Amino acid sequence: SSGGSSSSGSSTGSTASSSNGASGGRGGDGGGGNMGSMPEAAAGPCILPTFGATKFECCWMSLLNSFKHWNVPQSVPVVAQRDCCSLHSWLFCARKILKYVQKHQACFDTLPYHGWQCQVCTAMNHQGSQMCGVCWRPQGAISA
Repeated sequence: SSGGSSSSGSSTGSTASSSNGASGGRGGDGGGGNMGSMPEAAAGPCILPTFGATKFECCWMSLLNSFKHWNVPQSVPVVAQRDCCSLHSWLFCARKILKYVQKHQACFDTLPYHGWQCQVCTAMNHQGSQMCGVCWRPQGAISA
């Protein structure tokens, strides 16, 4: 069984147009407007070697979708120098969580969903999902 956390088809995620031409079918704010070109993912073998690497843009969009489930304080410490918007509040909170978990969470085995990989955004999806959990395209859709 595949563990891990991922959005289900019932969440209200938002996606943006990315350099691969994938645009989301749900939500409208996108969340990637002024980021410039995304860095490439690290090279090397993937966790699931029979599938291609998930694109950086897809990783970002799935993170943004997760953030939209969080109601965190709008104001962050002055040290962060970014209490300008909800995005930077989410990022501040995520950074705190990741630092804590990296230090305190013991290792455990879990895998990405491994039913199918979206041909549009490259997200991994549960075998029972008919729509991609990141870009909301149907299974088998191809990038235009």
